[in-house]
Amino acid sequence: MKILRVASAIYPYVLGGIGLHTHDLSSEQSMMGHEVSVYTCPPKSQVSQQAEASPITRSYLISYFKRDFQICGNPFSLSLAYAILKNRNKYDIIHAHSHLFFPTNVCALARRLGSAPLVITNHGTFSPAVPKWLQTLYNHTLSGWTFNSADKIICYTEQAKNEMLNIGVKAEKIKIIHNGIYVEDFLIGNIVKTNLHPRLIWVGRLVSGKGLKYMIKGFELFLTSYPFAELLIVGDGIFYTELNQYVEEKNLSKNIKLMGSVPHEMLPHLYSESDIMVFTSLSEGMPRVIYEAMASGLPIVCTDLPQLIETIPQCGILIPMRDAEKLNEALLILSKDPNLRQEFGQRGRDIAIDSYSWKDTAQKTTVLFEEIISESS
Repeated sequence: MKILRVASAIYPYVLGGIGLHTHDLSSEQSMMGHEVSVYTCPPKSQVSQQAEASPITRSYLISYFKRDFQICGNPFSLSLAYAILKNRNKYDIIHAHSHLFFPTNVCALARRLGSAPLVITNHGTFSPAVPKWLQTLYNHTLSGWTFNSADKIICYTEQAKNEMLNIGVKAEKIKIIHNGIYVEDFLIGNIVKTNLHPRLIWVGRLVSGKGLKYMIKGFELFLTSYPFAELLIVGDGIFYTELNQYVEEKNLSKNIKLMGSVPHEMLPHLYSESDIMVFTSLSEGMPRVIYEAMASGLPIVCTDLPQLIETIPQCGILIPMRDAEKLNEALLILSKDPNLRQEFGQRGRDIAIDSYSWKDTAQKTTVLFEEIISESS
């Protein structure tokens, strides 16, 4: 197959789920023997910085396009739009990532004008970086049009499927394929940790929708019981400077470590050195970091997002959103009970191994592409 993959950004220029998904799937399908091209428009500064700091070997073709401007993290690139429209029939299939981004809207337009079959992967119906009222308006207008322009839409869970049905997406267009990770990369640590004091880890973008305010408040409450506990915050974003200032003003630098963006290859080691994974997001698709922590054998303390309600109770504790006190209570329960941490950690690792293999995700996605191409020919 000749596959055109379109994404707003790609690993390592953006260390998020979409960027990693785009890179990993492109690499895997290339190794299967398919010809994969990626169109993307990461920030120019990040391209130059990452090229020097963390070069990676790619088995697929990649074309970078200039960002003309961006709104709420959504990049607009006229040259990328032109390339999609110009080359829309040069591939067997087009695969766009997230309906929330301008490049995917352009892919929808290309399909309406007549292009190779279009598949869109939904990485989350709502964006944590955009006000909820604006997101709701978008989802009931341009979002539905974009989704219904596609031949198929991939989502990760039944919950995500129901959300799409609620905004008018046709049921026959939706295909559920689980998200995944390279599980074997995260099996390096023991389930039982030997840290003298509790060490927590939080991974994500530093934006408002990630619940950072409540996470910090909950951790400060936790410090009254465990004054030498540590919290590793891995990621970058618009609140990095503000968060760093808060840590300094509150004299918390010995307890809270702001790691910034780190190469993805470092994450298995950071997980393996931690005791508990904290996840406080207010809105998500199906976060890879949860799978990574599970594979690493970490018990999870996580907000009660609908798509996680079935899984997390087997390997951690669900807490209400925006509830610092419940976060503290969950951390205290796990910190005081090493046997429970071990039990949750082992269950999480087993679930990740059995259910969230990246190779299985890539294989199912490739089979779907072949079926769509066959039906359209």
